[in-house]
Amino acid sequence: MMPRVSDDETLDNANRRRLYEYICVHPGMHISALKRRMKCSMTTVTYHLRVLEKAGLVRFEKRGNFQFYYPIKGANEHVVKA
Repeated sequence: MMPRVSDDETLDNANRRRLYEYICVHPGMHISALKRRMKCSMTTVTYHLRVLEKAGLVRFEKRGNFQFYYPIKGANEHVVKA
C-alpha cells in the first residue's frame, strides 16, 4: 500500500520532481529509460510514477509489454522553476 501523498506534496520530493520534469521535456519515455536516467531502482521509479499518475500529472500508454509515460497537458503548471 502506498502512503498517501497530498496534491500539494506531490512534487516536494526531489526525485519525483526530477522524474516529472524529465517526462515533461522528454515525453514518451519508456520506464527502463527513465530508470537509467534517474539512476534509481525500478521499484523507486515505479512508485514515483504511480504517485505522479494518481496526482493527474502523468499518464502512460501501454504498447505490447511496454509502458511509455507522458505529461498531462496543463498539469505542468505545478512545476515552479527556481
